[in-house]
Amino acid sequence: MKAVSWFRKAAGLGHANGQMSLALCYYTGQGVEDSCALAVEWGRKAAHQGNTGAQWLVGELYAHGAVGRGLHSSTVQLNMSRF
Repeated sequence: MKAVSWFRKAAGLGHANGQMSLALCYYTGQGVEDSCALAVEWGRKAAHQGNTGAQWLVGELYAHGAVGRGLHSSTVQLNMSRF
């Protein structure tokens, strides 16, 4: 998928929307092998830049146990996405 290549470039340059798009690719397996760990890695980078979609995605992944840390982290991420 050509879009993944562009998302990677944008994400690597620190663009929050590129990071979020790449996180979604890893979450859904669109154009890449699905990986919750990589979805969280890229999602967190976008979330720290204020991308509310990424904050929600990361919170959901934590809340549903797709990745390591527990409920506290998911609550923080979900609460951040409300703003």
